[in-house]
Amino acid sequence: MGMAKKSRRRIGAFSGIFILLAVAWLLWHNHTSYTPDPELYRLGQSLPTEEGSYFLQTDGERTFFIDQQAGRRIYAMNAQGNEVELISDRPALQILLHADWLYYTNRDKDGGIYRIDKNGHNREKLVASSFSSLIGIANGQLYYLDSDENYALKHVDLRSGNIGTLTADWIGPAAIHAGRLYVVNHSEDRNLYVMNPDGSQARELIAQSVYKFFFTSKGIVTQTERGEIDLHRRQANGEYHTVRLLDYAAKVSIVKDRLLYSLDNGIMYQAALPDKNQKAPPSTNDAPEPLLQPDPPVFGEFFVVGDWLYYYDSMNTSAKLHRIGLPK
Repeated sequence: MGMAKKSRRRIGAFSGIFILLAVAWLLWHNHTSYTPDPELYRLGQSLPTEEGSYFLQTDGERTFFIDQQAGRRIYAMNAQGNEVELISDRPALQILLHADWLYYTNRDKDGGIYRIDKNGHNREKLVASSFSSLIGIANGQLYYLDSDENYALKHVDLRSGNIGTLTADWIGPAAIHAGRLYVVNHSEDRNLYVMNPDGSQARELIAQSVYKFFFTSKGIVTQTERGEIDLHRRQANGEYHTVRLLDYAAKVSIVKDRLLYSLDNGIMYQAALPDKNQKAPPSTNDAPEPLLQPDPPVFGEFFVVGDWLYYYDSMNTSAKLHRIGLPK
């Protein structure tokens, strides 16, 4: 009887191991055999807007993207969409395409900032950090925010690998525009500052709380944490005059001087930016004319790349990705 019980226990143990291995194999097989939908990423020859997006970039010939359904792996696809190639099997959070290199961040056990060439070769780790947010590249320097150091504004020299800190203040968001750095400083009431790429001559640009900001030919558009949208026009004396565009928008982006925004109903709207001598649009959201009524609604972040609006079908970042064409 004792031997029989031991035998049954061994059989049970081996059965449990077999089931675990089978489940692991199925998960691995489904994960590795998944192929992204080319229709979702086909851009043709169009280029991203100035803002770009953190998961989708193109050089005009190939499109590089992070597919969340495939475990955040990085793929490349030709303009025709009939050739999809796995570029990196590492889980990526952001990608940045610059010259012949693709820069990306991840948060796995070897988290940090990496770069690979556009064929997926010559992988190199540039920064070791649990999470970094990419800003951009200028003058051979990659700028980023380091969460391990309270989102300090830092840069790494792409030739020497040397890392420098421009400010230890809590920064974000940040952008490179016309050769200068623009940053929201959380240590200074979230006001918008501008500085040289080496961190010198930093000065306050917009003395109000800024949650997001965008550059346009009409001036700088900002959104507050309360959802207020303002246009800031630079005057002859260098100061900025503020015009209220909307009292509230849930999410917002700028495309070719067009203000695209969503409300809490998940519907997309648009507003033209006023010229200098033009009367500003009404600062209310009373019955605006819908631009798009997507299904499912746009309740989370959205991103514009080329002529397409991309969004996820919920606030969950692992949700399915959708896209819809923007009206001309």
